Amino acid sequence: MEVTIQAEDLAPLVTKCCTIAKEAVLIQAANARVTVVGTDTQIEAIGSATATVVMVPGQAVVPADVLRDVLKVCKGVVTIAHGLQGRLRIRCGTATWNLPLLDAAAVPRMALDKAPKRSMTARCSGADLAVAIGCTAFAVSKESTRYGLNGALVEHTPDGLTLVATDGTRLALYSVLVDEGEGDAKGALLPPAFLRMAQAVCAGAKMDSVTLTVDDRTARLSGDQWTIIARLMDGEFPDYRQVIPKSASLTVAVPKAAMLAALDATATVSAGPRGVVELRFGEERMLVQGRHQDLGDASIEVETDTTGKPINIGFMVSLLRETVAHVPVSDLKLEMTAPLNPLVIRAQSGLWIVMPCRMD
Repeated sequence: MEVTIQAEDLAPLVTKCCTIAKEAVLIQAANARVTVVGTDTQIEAIGSATATVVMVPGQAVVPADVLRDVLKVCKGVVTIAHGLQGRLRIRCGTATWNLPLLDAAAVPRMALDKAPKRSMTARCSGADLAVAIGCTAFAVSKESTRYGLNGALVEHTPDGLTLVATDGTRLALYSVLVDEGEGDAKGALLPPAFLRMAQAVCAGAKMDSVTLTVDDRTARLSGDQWTIIARLMDGEFPDYRQVIPKSASLTVAVPKAAMLAALDATATVSAGPRGVVELRFGEERMLVQGRHQDLGDASIEVETDTTGKPINIGFMVSLLRETVAHVPVSDLKLEMTAPLNPLVIRAQSGLWIVMPCRMD
């Protein structure tokens, strides 16, 4: 193999593949492109970029972290070629590196089901999908005992491609419009590693349109520069539609920035994983109060546009703040029915639910 490519084009591919590659990455040069592959046992990332010149097609497996660090210090054209004594030679300017070649088994490729019993395909904007993942993946349960909640549900619904995540105390849902879609509408559980990698690559400038394909065992996201393949998670995702309130007795409009500032102010005395905050709603204001037995109390008023009967409702401050921070609008619409019923935030193509807690 011998190929030249701009370091600025190759380095991002290697860096992203290193986030999942355990020890090695595969580099391939052919058809005027350079492809980088990183895998572990559950996910595979394949990124490609246009080469300057492919003199000799071929491939090589090299240590992932070493290649990433080499490319960090390279500027401009890089030449990669098989050298002497089982090494991969990398040249940039007057600098030369000779990296050890590894066995191909160090990058195990994932096998795809050639005859799946079910299949769902949807094509949408890469930027929109990145937003959807960013608005929902934070709510995936991090507790290994919450089987079925450790991934995000993906469905092809009349609203488009819908992602749903919950950890039992909050729920996040967001839908994106699809350009094309077909196949089985049954949902599938996407693992967190797939979500993180998909969000990272979809946010790139060269993934304007992406196609998500789900079959019996795998999910595959493909676009102009990247293909991500992952094993689906086992387990049954709960029927999230049952927890979405169908009506509200209190509706509150409040600026997102003002609410985040209020939560931050009261968190000074109610910080910690179990710190609580109480929201007291009046006709034109919301009083945010935090209390702690040893640290004292804090309160701040926020102007609101309130419709309905005012109530007082309490939340774990960390859960409420993180949820509000992931709503992608500047003005929030809060919906409530009772002090111990869920808070619903609706915005654009999504909704977010936070379960309250008792204040006594």
